[in-house]
Order: sequence, then structure tokens, then C-alpha cells
Amino acid sequence: MAAEPTKAIYVRVPAAVADKLDHVSERLGMSKRDIVTRLVGDRIELGEGLQPVRVWPNDAHQHDDVLSLDEAAALLRVEPDDVREMAEAGEIPARKLGQQWRFSRTALLTWLRAE
Repeated sequence: MAAEPTKAIYVRVPAAVADKLDHVSERLGMSKRDIVTRLVGDRIELGEGLQPVRVWPNDAHQHDDVLSLDEAAALLRVEPDDVREMAEAGEIPARKLGQQWRFSRTALLTWLRAE
């Protein structure tokens, strides 16, 4: 599998934020690039034409913690049918309410990050 193309970005952040990023990188054993990539990927959703659809500022996503099947699929960047199959098989955290599946955003992200 070929690596996804990358593009350099240069930003200046407050020293305390840079120090925090250094600390987290060391503690998690992750590169700063991977941390920033994951944070931006988890916090910003883009629609067609790269128009921002939703930006999750600090914990604002807590208000949308319960996701529909389509929202869970968008979060995981897979087809809804794949998410449904995994939920029915008990492979991902989910609950069925009547005929509809519901997912916890937090539980899905925790599951995704687990080894």
C-alpha cells in the first residue's frame, strides 16, 4: 500500500502549546505529525469542494456523542453497510434501538485507537 502524499505546513503556536505537543509526543511514542494529523482528522469534517461541514472545538463534540449509522460510517470513513455488518456481528461498540443502530462517538474512537 502506497503512503498517502504529504504536504508541509508551518505554523507558530504559543510556547506552552508547543511544549505540550512535545510532551504528548514523547509520552505516546507518536510523532508530532501523527498527533496533529489525528487531531485535525478527528475535529474537522469536510464536504464536497473541501467546504467545512463541522468543526469540533475542544469537547464541543460531546453534544453530538450519539451517532446514527450514517454518521458513524462518516466518522470511520467507511460505507454504512460495513458499519452495520460490524455492529450486527458485535465487532464495534453499538446499540440497536428499535430498528435503528446508535453509536457513541467516544466509544468508536476509543475502539479505533485500541490495538
